Amino acid sequence: MESEGKYQEAAVKYREVGEKYPGSREAIPSLFRSGELFDARLGDQKNASESYRVLKALVEGKPEAGEVILRLAKTLEYAGPPFRESLECYGNIRKNYLGKPESSKALLATGRLYEAMRLWPESRSIYEEALRTLTTPAEKDIAWTRIQSVWLLECLGLYFSGKVAESVTLAGDALSRSPTVPEVKRGLEVLLRRYSLARKFWDIHPSMVMAEETSIMVMPDQSRFIVGGTVGDVQEAPDGWDFMYDKKKKSFVLKEKPVPVPNVAGAAGKAVTKSIKKRKDTEAKPKISKAWSYRSNPDYEVLGCWWSFDGKYLGWAARERFGSRRVLEVLDLKTRKKWQVVSSSSVGALGEVMVFIPNSRKVVYPMRRYLVVSDIRGGSQSMLKIKTPVGKNIPEFQGGRVKAISCSADGLEVALEVARQVKGDGKKDREKKSGASGQKAVEYDAWKVNLTIIGEE
Repeated sequence: MESEGKYQEAAVKYREVGEKYPGSREAIPSLFRSGELFDARLGDQKNASESYRVLKALVEGKPEAGEVILRLAKTLEYAGPPFRESLECYGNIRKNYLGKPESSKALLATGRLYEAMRLWPESRSIYEEALRTLTTPAEKDIAWTRIQSVWLLECLGLYFSGKVAESVTLAGDALSRSPTVPEVKRGLEVLLRRYSLARKFWDIHPSMVMAEETSIMVMPDQSRFIVGGTVGDVQEAPDGWDFMYDKKKKSFVLKEKPVPVPNVAGAAGKAVTKSIKKRKDTEAKPKISKAWSYRSNPDYEVLGCWWSFDGKYLGWAARERFGSRRVLEVLDLKTRKKWQVVSSSSVGALGEVMVFIPNSRKVVYPMRRYLVVSDIRGGSQSMLKIKTPVGKNIPEFQGGRVKAISCSADGLEVALEVARQVKGDGKKDREKKSGASGQKAVEYDAWKVNLTIIGEE
């Protein structure tokens, strides 16, 4: 069958030999051949792994066992994450076949699987072990190349997930080891330069901010634009705060949770109790202050509420109950002061959403044809005109039509989802009928704005 090119039938028959006649001398080579045909000729890793499982039971304790487990692990990789069974096989080889060729292959394969799962610390640890234990130059070169890639990917992952300081520390350590892969070295240097720019950006006056580049994306990458807000969204309060939003009245009450008094047990607790009893009654009873709270302005309807990345500020959009004025306001939870960032009476001019730039006292929000970078008090602002990219059928940016806004962990990239308006439609959205329900679906464009500092290259 195999000589006639009937690989499927041949692979099945080879396995049948091993299953029906496990004690025969033909069983082991037949199962090897079955796995090879399913894997190499037919690309059927599922059936290949089944053949190698049968073979694994037959060769236990024999010289071929390591090679069989290695083949089984490789075919199991194609099942995809979480790679549990494949990792178990590689772990078995690393533990029981130490010093043999299968062990070094299993070690490198484990690092490769951790990379595929984006488990960068685990992958880095495996490659560090490989550099310490592998003996052949070719295998060491593979480990050295792969660990450099992991350095860069781990740094980027940490940076854009909000762990900026940890990422920068790791990037500095990686560069100190003199990476030899040009793309890795350049990527780490670019990341550190970006961090240097970000630190200046967090501290400088808003008037020094400028828009470096504007483009239109398919949709913002949620793994990169991690800080965001959507029109009408009411985000949950961070630890230590109770936030109650009344949907009907469109108002909120914010209350600080009381700090629990720790229980002191044992000898230390008895000592504290004895000390209190010695004091006067008035001294032994501490004064309990009323928990601080804030209530939104009853003259305004609150349209959406958003928290800063570190939970230090609360921002919201509101409109007059009996007027046309829109406002964006910020509450500093440390100083207990409220600031009005912006106010507008022009309907549709001001976007009803804002985002706090991490690690700074700045917010960004859309207004007319501009993206505005402002301090949280609203006294200092920079209005960055969003220029339409060159091309045909490119929609115009309108701040009042922004549905959502988000930014990267360092605030240097801002993404805005804007309801599309087509020329000739007036103020109406281009809409589609969706199904029998007749509901209208609005199309959105995702605008990306890169921010930088005036004078920076």
